[in-house]
Amino acid sequence: MFFAFSWLILSLAISSSLAGKPLNVAFPDTLPAGSHNVVDDNFIGISWELSSFDTLWGKTVETIPHAMQNYLHNVIIRLSKPLRIRVGGNGMDGSTYVPNLKSFLEFTDPNAYFNDVPVNFGPIMFDVMNAMYDAVGPMQFILGLSMRHPEDTSNVVTLAKAAEAHFGDRLDAFLLGN
Repeated sequence: MFFAFSWLILSLAISSSLAGKPLNVAFPDTLPAGSHNVVDDNFIGISWELSSFDTLWGKTVETIPHAMQNYLHNVIIRLSKPLRIRVGGNGMDGSTYVPNLKSFLEFTDPNAYFNDVPVNFGPIMFDVMNAMYDAVGPMQFILGLSMRHPEDTSNVVTLAKAAEAHFGDRLDAFLLGN
């Protein structure tokens, strides 16, 4: 026991002597003249899993939770550019856009793995997202497109066209696959 403790003390002493002195780095309060920030403050954004999205943002335009509006608004007012919102995740890869669905989404597999829950979802998702934008401030929407079955892109194209029609210039990008 004494040998192990002595070895530990000796190892710490040697490693700390080899580590060198701390390096202090000072950053200017403002950017130097002629330079600019290359990473926008909205670079990261917020990502939402499709299968739980309606429980967080509301199942209809009329049921958008005030707590979520407050949260998103408090993030948005701290940014100089629109907040990026991504909807996708593992479940999006197995989900299907249904243009005539009368609810936000419906679960299709009651035995799905918790981290990969496929759903059918409809245009109410676009309505809720646009209503949230109108309520809290500017956002850019990023939507995942499934590549789980690359041999059949018909639903992916239908979803992409619907998103473009509903979001207009609020649509920032599509992501292929998760």
